[in-house]
Amino acid sequence: MANHDALVIFRDPQTYISSQLVQKRNVGPTWNYVAVHVTGQVQLVEQPSALLDIVRHYVDHYGSVMPEPWQLDSAELHFTESLLSAIVGFTIEIESIEGKWKVCQNHSEERRQ
Repeated sequence: MANHDALVIFRDPQTYISSQLVQKRNVGPTWNYVAVHVTGQVQLVEQPSALLDIVRHYVDHYGSVMPEPWQLDSAELHFTESLLSAIVGFTIEIESIEGKWKVCQNHSEERRQ
């Protein structure tokens, strides 16, 4: 598949901030958030071995914090194949990154805590 322009939005953490928490008169509720927008060329990863490498990397990386991490190689072949058939892998050649955040940074440190 040919490259295509893409916008990927990563968001979190986010939360509602009640006006009661601000403890100041005439202040409405608000929403705090962090978001990153990435634009670039997206390419689907369709080769099973390349997709398996991506999945293995994520399993090893994110599972490493577990007391007894699950290993992709410990699964039966038919299970791994069924996982891969349900996953759409892709890579992005990043052209730009833009971060935005609104985390009550206009308030005092004491109020933010």
